[in-house]
Amino acid sequence: MISAMGGAGTNVALETADAALLVPATMFGWATMGIAVLIHEGATVLMVLNALHLLRFVHASIGRAAPTGAR
Repeated sequence: MISAMGGAGTNVALETADAALLVPATMFGWATMGIAVLIHEGATVLMVLNALHLLRFVHASIGRAAPTGAR
């Protein structure tokens, strides 16, 4: 299911949530800078994979025969 923002909006929301959680975690010492970088890069890979699934999308009109009488 794609939100009203579309597929690109989902990636933007995930990236924003990633930064919003990791900045305070690093500032308060809950995560080291190295761990935060690894989590951020892992989230980036997941977002790329999420975006790549759009390549599998096939529009309903593709592959349909032309209507009778069409030029």
